[in-house]
Amino acid sequence: MRRLSLLLPLAGALLATSVAEAVPVRSLRVESTPKGATVYLDAEGGKPLGITPITRVQVPYGYHEFIFVLEGYETTKIPVNVNGRASKVSAQLAQNAKVMISAGSASANGADVVIDGKVYGQVPWQGYVPPGRHRVEISRPGFAPFADWVELAAGQILTLPVVLAEATKKGTLFVTADIAQAQVFVDGKERGRTPLLVELPEGKVVVEVHAGGVAPWRRTVVVKAGDKTIVEAALRPETGPSGTALIISNISGTLVWVDGTKTGTAPVTLKGLAVGTHIVEGKAEGYQPVSTTVRVNQNEQTVVKLELQPAQAEYGRVSVRASVPGAEVFVDGGSRGPAPVEMDQVPLGPHAIIVRAAGHADFEAKCEVKRNQTCSVMATQVPLARIRVVSNAEGARVSIDGKEMGPAPYDGSVSAESHVVRVEAPHYLPREERMVFEVAPEVRELQFNLQSSGDSPAELSEQKRAASEAKLSRYEGASHLSGVPPAPGKNRLHLSLGLPYMLEGGGTVGIVENVAVTVGFRLMQRDKNIGTADFMLGAHAGWRIIKPISLGVQLTGWAGTNMERVGNAASFGGLLKGLATLHFGDRAHFSLTLTGELFRDSWSTEDIITERDGTTDRKQSGARLLGGGQLMFWANSKLGVWASVEGVIGTKERDYFQKAFFGVLDFDPLVYVNAGIEVAF
Repeated sequence: MRRLSLLLPLAGALLATSVAEAVPVRSLRVESTPKGATVYLDAEGGKPLGITPITRVQVPYGYHEFIFVLEGYETTKIPVNVNGRASKVSAQLAQNAKVMISAGSASANGADVVIDGKVYGQVPWQGYVPPGRHRVEISRPGFAPFADWVELAAGQILTLPVVLAEATKKGTLFVTADIAQAQVFVDGKERGRTPLLVELPEGKVVVEVHAGGVAPWRRTVVVKAGDKTIVEAALRPETGPSGTALIISNISGTLVWVDGTKTGTAPVTLKGLAVGTHIVEGKAEGYQPVSTTVRVNQNEQTVVKLELQPAQAEYGRVSVRASVPGAEVFVDGGSRGPAPVEMDQVPLGPHAIIVRAAGHADFEAKCEVKRNQTCSVMATQVPLARIRVVSNAEGARVSIDGKEMGPAPYDGSVSAESHVVRVEAPHYLPREERMVFEVAPEVRELQFNLQSSGDSPAELSEQKRAASEAKLSRYEGASHLSGVPPAPGKNRLHLSLGLPYMLEGGGTVGIVENVAVTVGFRLMQRDKNIGTADFMLGAHAGWRIIKPISLGVQLTGWAGTNMERVGNAASFGGLLKGLATLHFGDRAHFSLTLTGELFRDSWSTEDIITERDGTTDRKQSGARLLGGGQLMFWANSKLGVWASVEGVIGTKERDYFQKAFFGVLDFDPLVYVNAGIEVAF
């Protein structure tokens, strides 16, 4: 007990030093580009550290996440290992795009705003989204939804006025006929075959029902919203007098109408036509339509021949003038010479006009030529400014006004007016600027320095390496004596001499994060002829709560035997040890320990041990509490030396320790010492 009392002042002094240094802090400068960001530590929404730039702020040692929040920019999180070398934390904030959605009419007021599937609010709404492609949806009950894809650049402001049209009200149309599988047309579009049920917008529609060998059936009906309209088509001829008409044409593919109803392509035979007069029409592309009247007699076939004549060619005129004398005029890709250009006999329809002049931007227009009219074009050509676009990013590509121009460096010309120049490259944030260009004798050079997006292979590799180093730093200097065990995949071997166990050895293997397994042995020469050996198996778990301090726990079980007469002497038990360790970088550490021990010892009749009361016995069981300290010094990354001292709290002796050290000791010393080496690999 007297020996233990000498250890307690030393342990108290070391514990006081540990507590005093438990929460060291570091003064840091925190800044961002742009300035004005609110900075939080580890969690957004708590008390902020301040607004950038922050010239001096006290931050505890250890791993922290600095969170930068600024309206109009993406929230940026930067992990930092705050230690004696850290002095500044900097963040480059990525600018968002701003979206402003307003109501173009009262129909859109209060409509839901959904961007990329997430509801952001109601119209009118404005907010920020990251650059890139987004789907914007505006919806309101009773109105047709609005949806569109938008491509947004960093810093861009998108103004989107929305008008919602009332949702189309629909009803159903049910069509039957007295001939099965008759074709059904609604407003000229085939919808299927009878019987047919189809959903349509409310309003008037023209229903036609066709079947081979009989005249088509046609009616105009009204579809009512939320209601079913039933149409029954009677295709079979009535029992009244009828005849047949054979309609032929001089032009193959002529389309035939009878009494306004399309009946097919000539030649076509129509049976069951009512006796009387009918109007027959024929149409073919490139020919003038023809119409004739024919009389159908009862039980007779009337032949109708449609004679179609070629359509007369129709032309207009084109007149092109240019603001630059001598500018070359192209019509539909062919050169027509220098402006002004006058063209007669130009076919009707649209024609592409391009006017080119050296040093000026091409003028492009579409000219719609109408019959007997002149389409006049005045080409106002804008002078060109010469530019050169360069970038710091490998693989950068240049686009102007949304049109890709090619890789950087790019040499070209643009019209002397306002343009949007955009440069983008893999693994870099794109940059876009609107610029006004003027005609000048010199080439204007545009330097676009792109900021890394942080996802290049080299940067990802560096981030992975830094994360791995940060992870391993939690285990720096760890040993079988420290609170935190070796890192996963790292091993330790130790060997020591001491009292009462003359020789101890073992190994520690990191298996998963913060957990290791331990194996070992210890030998004690209890008498000149009696040696005992214990074999141990256990687990070691621990955590680095802050960089200089770790806490851990070791659970170990052992079983021992007499080495000369196996089975005549035995010892087994277990211990639970708590460790609080103060680390001095990766070079040394000191641990305070508190151990609870359960044991059961037995021995042979020849191995006489005297109890305190003077009697002898062959077994002893009990529990003890021990406290102590352990010091480890690493000579290099592979080899360390260490020493430990541990004392029993109380007077509980283990009789098993009598005659230890070749019988020199005749009592349990209650204070146990060890010194040895440790190898890391």
